[in-house]
Amino acid sequence: MADRIKVEVRAPHWLPLPIPEDPSAVDSEPVVEANDLFAKGRVVLFYERQGVGVMKGARGERLPFSVSEVELVGPKNHARFISEGAPVGYDVGWSSHGMRVSRMKVY
Repeated sequence: MADRIKVEVRAPHWLPLPIPEDPSAVDSEPVVEANDLFAKGRVVLFYERQGVGVMKGARGERLPFSVSEVELVGPKNHARFISEGAPVGYDVGWSSHGMRVSRMKVY
């Protein structure tokens, strides 16, 4: 019989949700502020029909993204909220074509 390994299950740490001050507000929709742990940037180019675009990070780096490959999170987690000039939070990942946006939150 193989040994079993215990695994600790943790909540994701990339999207902190504020703790409500009023306990009766637990059933309401959580509000996520723009001061979360995402790196901040702004959408520079967005081609809605193709679903691709480029965003510029706070340090000036330009990162491509594709709506079909990006995990949209937060209250505005739909492609209709992405537009040129929109402020976003993002995480990056490596693909065979270089660094790309892997997770995006539109503010």
